[in-house]
Amino acid sequence: MELGYRGPGALDSPPPSPPPPPFRPPSPGPVLYEIPQRYQLRIRYAAPIIPTEATLNNLESAIASDLSIPTADVDASIDTQYLTSVYNLVPNNPPVGCTTELEIAMEATLCNALSLPNCTYVTAECVKDGAPGSMLRVPFFPSASSSSGRRRLGAERPQPQQWFWHLGHPADDQAAAAAVAVAARRAAQQVVPSTASPMAVMILMDNQTNNAQLVLQLFQKSISLLNWQVINPASGNVTQSSTVRYIIRNPADSAKQTVTVLDSRLGGVIATSLGVSPTQVLLQGPGVIELIPAGSKRCPKPVLGVLCGADAVGAIIGIILGGLILIGLVIMGILYSRRGRMTKVVVMDDFAWARKYAHIVPTNVIASPYVTQYGLSSNARTNVYG
Repeated sequence: MELGYRGPGALDSPPPSPPPPPFRPPSPGPVLYEIPQRYQLRIRYAAPIIPTEATLNNLESAIASDLSIPTADVDASIDTQYLTSVYNLVPNNPPVGCTTELEIAMEATLCNALSLPNCTYVTAECVKDGAPGSMLRVPFFPSASSSSGRRRLGAERPQPQQWFWHLGHPADDQAAAAAVAVAARRAAQQVVPSTASPMAVMILMDNQTNNAQLVLQLFQKSISLLNWQVINPASGNVTQSSTVRYIIRNPADSAKQTVTVLDSRLGGVIATSLGVSPTQVLLQGPGVIELIPAGSKRCPKPVLGVLCGADAVGAIIGIILGGLILIGLVIMGILYSRRGRMTKVVVMDDFAWARKYAHIVPTNVIASPYVTQYGLSSNARTNVYG
């Protein structure tokens, strides 16, 4: 079944699902949060970057320094990650503009064509003049809207982080790089008409979608949309973005009765730490002040189970030493058992002599009283077993 927008009043297509909530809700202006002791602020910001663990640590340190609180009272963790690109849609019967209905149709089409786990994984938004300020649902995407090099978005467009093909496995990285090469060859042969409408597409990345196959499909999968010709993204027309969750605590033993946080200032600190423009750090809804969860405590790194900081270091050292001792004991046991099997048992036929010198006789030499009982002479050959 072909999915696509069939125009108002169409009876043969199911009603479109409502679009997902905006990626960047309109801001009412700077908000001041006052965090009393025993409470914490939970707030989220989006940026055109996927921060590494080191970057998250730097964010925590920068925020703590700005607020004059211990670094252990600030947590920064990745909440969601996104892959973004731009398709070009050419109407079969121009002039036709990009509309909300077309956005919904494109989302349904891509959900089916890319075999996404859930259709909420994809968000599509018509690229509007005046972006990024005019873009609410897909604020981060490549600046070149098409392979023709046209720039309809204005010079103030932020430059998102480019996709570097690090998908967690060398084979995936190579496959993704190959997809870029193929897309480059295709883009060189394509001419995007002036009637094309650029459509920014954002896809949620998780364990089910963060793979080379999805990247390959973005560049190579033919997309069929009724009444439209869909041109796949050009080479390099893929970017990354993420939402990071920040938690700022004011514990009961804090030196401050109240920790004051201005959301716009916090966004500026985050932008400086990430090395991006403040306009590229977007507040994702209002923050929430809540009680610090029971059992939650300041936990400096490293962390091992419920142990933190120096306690965790001591436990880690103890585990390592214990493991080395255990390995040593196992090796000694193996060597001892092998030595026991290789030792020959020598039976002496002079029982009286063996008893007399028992204190100096090796442990593998034993005397048998039965040798002389059965009339064997003292000149009999010594028996060796083993």
